[in-house]
Parts: sequence; C-alpha cells; structure tokens
Amino acid sequence: MIASALRISLAAMLLAAFCNAVESAPATIFREGGKNITAWILTETFDGVSYALDNKGGQAKSELKRGQYLRIEYESTLDPYLEVGLKHLAAGEWAKATVPLTKATTSAKYTHLQEIASLKLTEAYIGDKKFTEAVAACEALEKQAPRSPRLIDALFLKGRALALAGKVPEAEAAFTRLKGMAGEAGPVAAAMAARGTAELLRTQGKFADAAAALDPVIKPLDPVANAAEWGGAAVELAGDLIKAGREADALALLKKVCFSAADGADRARAHVIQARLLLAKPDGASAVAAFDQAALAAFGTDAGPMVRPEAKSLLKQAYDRITKDPSISDLDKRDYRVNANRP
Repeated sequence: MIASALRISLAAMLLAAFCNAVESAPATIFREGGKNITAWILTETFDGVSYALDNKGGQAKSELKRGQYLRIEYESTLDPYLEVGLKHLAAGEWAKATVPLTKATTSAKYTHLQEIASLKLTEAYIGDKKFTEAVAACEALEKQAPRSPRLIDALFLKGRALALAGKVPEAEAAFTRLKGMAGEAGPVAAAMAARGTAELLRTQGKFADAAAALDPVIKPLDPVANAAEWGGAAVELAGDLIKAGREADALALLKKVCFSAADGADRARAHVIQARLLLAKPDGASAVAAFDQAALAAFGTDAGPMVRPEAKSLLKQAYDRITKDPSISDLDKRDYRVNANRP
C-alpha cells in the first residue's frame, strides 16, 4: 500500500514536470529515395509526425503518416542536466544520475528530450534498485505522452522494474500490453515485448524457450533503422542460444552485431561474450583471439560500467594464457603486455 501511494505521488510529480511548454525540435525526416525533409518537429506519435519548415510560425503545419517516412533523426542538442545525468549513468553512478535526470524532465526544451530524460531516469532507478520509483517514472511518461514512440521503451522498462521487484504477474501484463501495440507501433513493439518475455523465461532457466520467443520477432527489425532495439535483442538471443547448446548460431549472430550499427554498449557485450567462449578453448590461437575481442570491449568508449570490468578481467586471463604459450614470440608477448596494462 505504501509503495503504491509512493508510486502515485512520484508519477504525479513527474507528470507536472512534463507539462512544461516545449519548443518545436529541429530534425531530419528520412524518406525513401533520399527525399529527406529538414524540419521542426511539432509532434511525433505512433500515427505519424507533424512538422513545420521553420520555427517562426510562418509556415503551415504539415503531416506525414507512419509509413510515409523511414525515421526521424533529431539534431544532437542536449539539455545540460541531461548531459550530466547521462555521464553519471555511464559511470554506473545510479543515485547521482537521478537528480539531474529528474531536472531534465522539466528543463529540456524539446519534447523528445524530456521523454528521453524520463527513460534514462527509469534506468537509473532500476540500477539503484528503486523499482517503485522506476515504475512511477514510466507511468508519468505514459500519462503525458500516451502515443509517443518512446512509450515502447517505457513499457519495457516498467515490465523489467516490476519483474526485478518480484511482481511477475504485473510484469507479464506490461509485456502483454506492449505486444498488443505491435499493430500500431510496428515490429519494434513486438520485439521489445519478446525481450521482456524472454527475460522472465530466463529467470526460470528456460533458455531454449527464451530463444524461441526472441528469434522470430527480431528478424523483421532493420539492423540500421532499428539499430538500438535490434542490437539489444540480438545479444540477448545469442546468450540464450549458448545456454541452449547452439554455440555456432550464437557466434554467427554476435559477429553480425559487432559489425552492425547497434549501440556501442551492445557491440561491447557481443565482444565480451565471444572472448568468454574463446577462453573456454585450450589452444593458443583461441587465447589470442579472446584477447582481441576483450580489448575491443575494454577500450571501447561505450562499453559502460557493467561491461568494461568483465572485459578487462577477460583481457588479463587471455594475456596470462598468451605468456605461457611457447608458440608466441617474446616480441609479440611484449606487445600484448602493453595493451593488457592499459588503464
């Protein structure tokens, strides 16, 4: 009861923050055949986008329905509070991240930045194991922007927070609702719902079932247009395939992720999993290959606090194997030592 009241209170507070007036946002609307439009976005929903060709009110509003454009890329203008929050988030400083991210839901002058701040705030709360607050942040976004494309991520994070809080039936309900949105929100909603379902199956040790849930729904995703969603789902699917005894299929998928447009963190995770598999083999060539994979993850700028420590641990394990391999020259071992000792 107390948790429910706290969640309602937090949702109301965040909703009030979202209601601040925002400006139209500069962006590029990508269309088939390169007929792109440089515009100022007024609204973006599952149904389509409303925009003007300037931000002075002198141009009539135009609209495109979903299916009439490929994607929208906003200019990379960040709110100062959002920038600070993202830095704390990248460092795994969950509690520190919540303060500037909460402010960014108010201070950001563009709608999409307010919504991104809310999603990142949810991630910070989940990292800090404050699941009630995480759910409240999602519910505030849902009430303010019930047709936003970012609602897909909000429902996914809400389901994850509920699952981590041990509220499995409520988590299942969130993922089921997300799956039901596929008709209007497209294949991304189905893929994110499947990721949630697979996560619940994983906790029960049902890895083959988790893979079966993920595999068919990520295939329709475009690895470029839906890079973030595809990359995350692909890495999770690879992990399930390994647990289900399908290592060759997993490796093929991981290699595809590493050379894709997926988020840097997902590419780093793919390198780490490959390094782990290679280190399980006894030969020197596998140790060298594992070192390379671990180095790519350890020194990548987007690896993040959850991936980099394991990458560096694998790097050291691979280096220890290399130093004991008589087939590797002393000169090569010296080069490996330099990289193994990088900060």
